[in-house]
Amino acid sequence: MLGEEIYRAVVEHNPIGVLVYDPDTRNVLYANPALEGILLYGAGGLRGTTLDDLFVRDARTDRILEAGQGSAGEAWLRRKDGPLVRVDVLSGEIPHAGRLVACVLIRDADDRVRDAPRGSTAFAQSAIDSLSAHVAILDESGTIVATNRPWRRFAEANGAAPDEVSENANYLRVCDAAAGRNCADAAAFAGGMRSVLSGRREAFELEYPCHSPTERRWFVGRVTRFAGTDPPWVVVAHENVTERKQAEEERERLRGQEIEARTQREERRRISRDLHDMVLQDLSGALQSLRLAHLRAMGAGAPLDLEEELGALRRATAGLRSAIYDLRHEEERPFLRSVEALVELNRQAAPERRVTLDVERGFPEDLPGAAGVELLRVLQEALANVRRHSGAENVRVRLLIAGDEALAELADDGRGFEPEEARVGVGLSSMRERVAGLGGGIEVSSRPGEGTRITVRVPLGGGTPGPRPL
Repeated sequence: MLGEEIYRAVVEHNPIGVLVYDPDTRNVLYANPALEGILLYGAGGLRGTTLDDLFVRDARTDRILEAGQGSAGEAWLRRKDGPLVRVDVLSGEIPHAGRLVACVLIRDADDRVRDAPRGSTAFAQSAIDSLSAHVAILDESGTIVATNRPWRRFAEANGAAPDEVSENANYLRVCDAAAGRNCADAAAFAGGMRSVLSGRREAFELEYPCHSPTERRWFVGRVTRFAGTDPPWVVVAHENVTERKQAEEERERLRGQEIEARTQREERRRISRDLHDMVLQDLSGALQSLRLAHLRAMGAGAPLDLEEELGALRRATAGLRSAIYDLRHEEERPFLRSVEALVELNRQAAPERRVTLDVERGFPEDLPGAAGVELLRVLQEALANVRRHSGAENVRVRLLIAGDEALAELADDGRGFEPEEARVGVGLSSMRERVAGLGGGIEVSSRPGEGTRITVRVPLGGGTPGPRPL
């Protein structure tokens, strides 16, 4: 009886945590005050918990706990308030109620490191465990001598076989085998390790992709000499550089967009100059000549009526001037101002037609990305169709926001048509392609004698572009 009291006192007052659990059910049978303190549970608070409530399960921890008497290693426990604590564990077995149960001694690993003298193995291991890179030390044959925690956790998380990436595995042979499976990066890395091990190079570095089924990842692998060993050892470190790589790709994407936009602007200006200097000048000259011939015919009393031709040429000249203006300025103005200018040009081109613009509350001054340019071109084509075909007296352009979409509606009171019977022209096909490229949609409703309504929907967030026709 006295021996049992002494035993209980030793366990209760021991600064090392003691955990006793049933190996069959994994239920906690006993935890001493030291362990309750490590995990921030009150007295008796661990009763009713299970091993799975306390330990972070991984292959390494399971091996320690299931190996039986004298198995030791490092593991992670969950505190009551959520954070994880790194611990050293030593598992064993003790008799209880006529059978053997599991007993684990647990010590906060940070206490071990704090107590360890600088320069000791424990201190050095803790230092490399604190690195973000996945680190392994190889001897002269390429065999793994030591690894850090990120290396082990990455291997376990990605399903690597322990005998390929753990201590005593030959990492050179692993890379050679991967190279045999058509992995050029593994072959290059194996060659780099050999060049450092042989002394031909002081260091080697390789950036490579390492994508998983769920994410795209990139790493930089570095090989350096391990100081103070003869024959030479090396330190292998793999650092995750995915964030940097993605940032570089995003910069390149934006740079490509900027180059493309600049090229398009320059091309529009070139076309604008060519139209102004050649086509518009020729058209203006033809208009002046025709006007002069008309005046001479009228003065001579000749029956020559050129009013219709002159009107057509004046409209063509005005339209060409507006097209040149749009080519020069369509990306220099916000979307809303461009639409206002477009409506005003249509009023001037057809004074007999009433064209109105309604902008509902909440519609933005500008639209993101290519949405503004493409939607403006759709409205240009739609208004051109009204001028050419509708015979309408009234046209209404309406802009509004509906959920996460920008809507543009164009309605006229012209002659209308049967959409099922009408031949789809180049103009309407071009409009559909532009809207599909933005991930939006277009609806055309019309009846003979009842006018036409076109509704264009464009997602403000960019949407998913539709397939382009071949």
